[in-house]
Amino acid sequence: MPTDTKSRDNSKVQLKFIVAGAGISGLAVAATLRKAGHDVLVVEKSNGKIRSKGGIQSPPNMTKLLHKWGLGPNLKERAHKCDRFFFSNGGTGDLIGCMNMGEGFLGDLSADFLFLQHRDLYNMLYQLAVKEGVEFRFNSTIVDADNVAVSVTLDSEEVLYADVIIGADGFDSLLRQVVTDSGDEPPDVTDTHVIATFLIPVHLMEDDEDLRMLLNARNWHIWLGNGYVMNANMLVGEKDFTVTIIHHYDGPRYPGDLNWTEERTLESLGIHMKNFDPILQRLLKLATSVSSRIYVRRPVPEDFVCANSRVVLVGESAHPMLPASNHGVALILEDAQTLGLLFSRIRNRDQIPQLLTAYEEIRHPYTAEVWLYDHEQRRGMKAPLGPEQQMRDAILSQTMASGHWDHMDDSPVFRQVWGNELRLWTYDPTDKVEDWWGQYGSFIMRRHDRSSMEVTDISFS
Repeated sequence: MPTDTKSRDNSKVQLKFIVAGAGISGLAVAATLRKAGHDVLVVEKSNGKIRSKGGIQSPPNMTKLLHKWGLGPNLKERAHKCDRFFFSNGGTGDLIGCMNMGEGFLGDLSADFLFLQHRDLYNMLYQLAVKEGVEFRFNSTIVDADNVAVSVTLDSEEVLYADVIIGADGFDSLLRQVVTDSGDEPPDVTDTHVIATFLIPVHLMEDDEDLRMLLNARNWHIWLGNGYVMNANMLVGEKDFTVTIIHHYDGPRYPGDLNWTEERTLESLGIHMKNFDPILQRLLKLATSVSSRIYVRRPVPEDFVCANSRVVLVGESAHPMLPASNHGVALILEDAQTLGLLFSRIRNRDQIPQLLTAYEEIRHPYTAEVWLYDHEQRRGMKAPLGPEQQMRDAILSQTMASGHWDHMDDSPVFRQVWGNELRLWTYDPTDKVEDWWGQYGSFIMRRHDRSSMEVTDISFS
């Protein structure tokens, strides 16, 4: 793939980055680093053809970043706005509450909550990376990485060298072992989930009065059940309805469980229809496509950067959250923005360790906190039948009594349930980099030109 030859002078020194993985994380960080003025090679084991049919949510903080990267026109074409959340009990179908986000509330956040398909976001970021001049090596599997030689070895035995290697190779990252030296806490096999995604043609739902009530493109439906969370929404074009179930899994393990497959039945995954309201049962039976994968909970590693500061983790390699998380993709894009901003300021190769330390100091505490919040929130949402579930529904119902964000009071219960969501939706990685640079930038730059101490804008055009 040819490299974009247009002039790039954001940084005073041009580094060579190798990015392991061409998923959302790898594409995003490759684009921001290339925009910052560096050579970037992405190595990907697949052919790069995305097959995912699932939907994702773009909360306001993520939407704002995508606009900053110049993807607003793409979003206008391939995403649509969500402004209502409906929470229901998955076992009974009873409505717990509705949250309506008014124009005033979303205006205060300066961005919308959007729905889009995973493959559309992938294509947007891939096209952005290509436009910026990122190079790709598809059908190439990294089998080893050396943080001393700063190299990766491919399955062809070819060795590639760089100044920095970025582990963007996902939930089951190989590069994570290089950074942590295999010394971190192992996966928690007692906390295992199955993620199942369903694609349902809208025309199959239109003849069912109950299912037809779900067909509003601006609504996000969330059902909280016995051991599971289920969410659903219409996709762009309003021809398909997507459903995702996160379900506790304690069944037998089989080879290939850690790969997405369309071969497993719901019963074999421990997803029993009797635990779903009859309306939901009818909905799921209409699915024309069902993909699933088993996930074993992995902790956030102690470090994002290796001991000699040459390998760094981003995205799910750094904070391995379940793919159906409301915040997982936003965190991935924030990692990319943070690294791009920091490395747009490099003036000497000797500054690599300091800038990677800055990335870790900015991102590690925050992403670890979000990871824990997501884990605890999911645990509460899939509470078992009984008093815990009843209390959960009662508290949620209380916080949505008015049904509108603009009319919410600042009660302790509201802050407890929704406070973290609001804080995450207003997070801005650019501000965090500027804050860090204001405190420590002069120390890093004291031997170099002090005339340009502000963080360079790496907005895409």
